[in-house]
Amino acid sequence: MANCSEMIRVRGAALGISFALILGGCSNRAVSKVATGVTLNQSIWWRDGVCYEVFVRSFYDSDGDGIGDLRGLTARLDYINDGNPASTHSLGANCIWLMPIDKSMSYHGYDVVDYYHVDPRYGTDDDFRNLVTEAHKRGIHVIVDFVPNHTGSQNPWFQAALHDPRSPYRDWYRWSKTRTSHRFATSTTTVSSGMRCRT
Repeated sequence: MANCSEMIRVRGAALGISFALILGGCSNRAVSKVATGVTLNQSIWWRDGVCYEVFVRSFYDSDGDGIGDLRGLTARLDYINDGNPASTHSLGANCIWLMPIDKSMSYHGYDVVDYYHVDPRYGTDDDFRNLVTEAHKRGIHVIVDFVPNHTGSQNPWFQAALHDPRSPYRDWYRWSKTRTSHRFATSTTTVSSGMRCRT
């Protein structure tokens, strides 16, 4: 079993890579601002910012399937901020904070199966890119709730670790031979083999 510092290092690296991928797909404006000499104090928009948290699934359904989606959110951005500081027709938020939008097993998105793609129930990766582009046109920053400290039990990393003791992902999870009668418990997931995993 890996020691705690090694696990933290691996998870930190995964977090850094994921943020780089997310930011790389969003916009190059932040990079160009830094390159043109904007100081740190000028770039810290969040000090006086107003964020509007969005649970995409229940915000707005654009295609009538009963599940909110990224196209629906994009269509309603003017409700959050229409880009006009004098407007009285929008909330005036300069940030949206999206609850998890990665592919996951449940409605809430906190049991991620695929960190690299948008949950198909919410749309496509291109729908996400379009949302970010349209949000930026209105002066809205986009934050995505990223969940690196645990995965869903159907995540390929977890499945590989569960079925192969030599898996490179095995040390990403904490294993115990102790059986538990709980199907779900805080910070634990019981898997079919009776082995409990603490993540």
